[in-house]
Amino acid sequence: MAALDTAGHIYFPPEPDDEIRASIETSREDGAPTLKVSAPCKEIYIHSKYNPRKDAARWAENRKPGGSGFAFVFGFGLGYHIEALLEKRPDIKKIIAVEAGAEIFRAALSARDMSSLLSNPRLKLLAGSCRELMPLVSRLINEMSGIYGASEMGIFLHQPSVDALPRDAAELRDILEYLRLSGSNKEVMAEERERNIEANKEIFEAARGVAELFGTRAGKPVIVAGAGPSLDISLRVLKSRAEIPEIVAVDSALASFHLTGLRPDFVVSGDPQELASRFFSGLDIEKEKLIFFPSSNPEVAAAFGAERSFAACSSISETEKKIDEIHHKGGLRFSGTVLMAALDFAYKTGGDPILLIGCDFSFAPDRTHASGSRAEGVVSRHGRLRQTPGIDGSPVATSDVLYLFKRVVEDYYKYEMRGNTNLVNCTARGALVEGIQHSTLESALDSATGSRAQEPLSQGT
Repeated sequence: MAALDTAGHIYFPPEPDDEIRASIETSREDGAPTLKVSAPCKEIYIHSKYNPRKDAARWAENRKPGGSGFAFVFGFGLGYHIEALLEKRPDIKKIIAVEAGAEIFRAALSARDMSSLLSNPRLKLLAGSCRELMPLVSRLINEMSGIYGASEMGIFLHQPSVDALPRDAAELRDILEYLRLSGSNKEVMAEERERNIEANKEIFEAARGVAELFGTRAGKPVIVAGAGPSLDISLRVLKSRAEIPEIVAVDSALASFHLTGLRPDFVVSGDPQELASRFFSGLDIEKEKLIFFPSSNPEVAAAFGAERSFAACSSISETEKKIDEIHHKGGLRFSGTVLMAALDFAYKTGGDPILLIGCDFSFAPDRTHASGSRAEGVVSRHGRLRQTPGIDGSPVATSDVLYLFKRVVEDYYKYEMRGNTNLVNCTARGALVEGIQHSTLESALDSATGSRAQEPLSQGT
C-alpha cells in the first residue's frame, strides 16, 4: 500500500467557503464542545448537542469489524468518534479519516486541543476540499480494497458529517452512496462467500492456477470483453474478421457471444450469488475455459470442472491471499467488478495490446446490457442514475456504481499498467474512459493482427 507509507497527515489549507458556516457551541458535557454547521436549507450538529463523547462512544461500539485491519472513516468533525474508535477497536491497525468540509476542519482546529489524537500513529487524516481530496481518496480506496466496499475492509460513515458535505462534493457523495449500497448486504455476502469457499474446495485445489498462464501471451494482442450494450457492435466486427485475438470475457457477456456464434477463450466468473449461475445455464460451454475464485458460485465451478478451469485468488482479499499462500494459484485484482479481474488477467499474461470492448460503463436508451446477456435489466446494484461524458462528447446515462467501476479501471491503468503495456478502449459507444486511448475496433485489429475484414463466418474454435 504505497500511498499509505507517507508519514504524517495530508492537509490542504481550506479556501473560504461562503456557503457553509461552522460554529462551536457548548454542550452539556464539560470540556466537550459541539459543532453546528449552517448551510442553505439545512442546519446540522456534527456531534451531540448534549453528550458528544458518550454519543461518539456509542457510534464506535456499533461499528462492525472488517477483517483487514484497515478502516476508512468519512467525517472527522471534532474527532470524538475517531478517539472512541481508536480506543474501542484495537484490532484496527490504521484508520484513514477523511474530512472534506473545509470550514468544519478550520473550526475543529480552534475548538479543541487535538495534538494527542493527531499524533496517534494509527491515524492518518486527509483534510481539505473535495476537489483536492478526491484523487487521493480514490487511489487509497483502490489500493486498500481493489473496489469500493470489499467485505474485509472497514468503511465507516459518520452520517452527520456526510450530511454536511458541501454542494461541490458530488463525486465524494457518489463514492459514499456506493459504499452504502455495497455495505448493506456485506454480512450476507460474507456468509455466502464462506459457504462457497467450502463448496468449491475440491475443484479449487484440483484446478490449475492462473499463475501458470502469467507471461504466456507476452507481446500478443488480447481482447477483454465486458457486457455493455455496445458489445453487439463489436461482436459484429469480430464476426467479419479472418483472424481475431484471444478473448477474455466477463461471465455476463457469455450468452451474447453465443448468440452471435462466437466463443471467448476464457470466461471470468467471481460473483458468489445465484445470479452468476444464470449466465451459464443452458449454454454449450465445452469450448470455453473458466477462471474462478474460491468464493465464486459453486454451480459455475461444477459446470466446468477442474479440467477446464483455472483457479485464482483475489489479490486484495485478505482471506483469499491466505488461501493463495497455501495453494499458489495466482492472484487477480478482484472484489466488485469481474471486468477488473479479466483486465488484470490479460495484463499479467503479457497481453499487448489489450483491447477493451463492451466496456460501456453506461446504459443504452433501451437496454442495460448486450443482446442476450442474462444480466439484462438487473439494476438493483446500480445505485442512483446520473450522466457522464460519452466517447463522442455527448452525455450518456450511467449510475453511481458503473461510474465508480470506470474510475477503478482508469486508476488501474494510471498506476499499474501505463508504460508497461498498451491498453486501447475499442468500446463502440458509452462513457469516456479518461486517460486511455480510444480507437475503433477495426483499426485496432488491423494494427494488432494485420488482417482485415472478410465475409462473415462463424468462429471455428
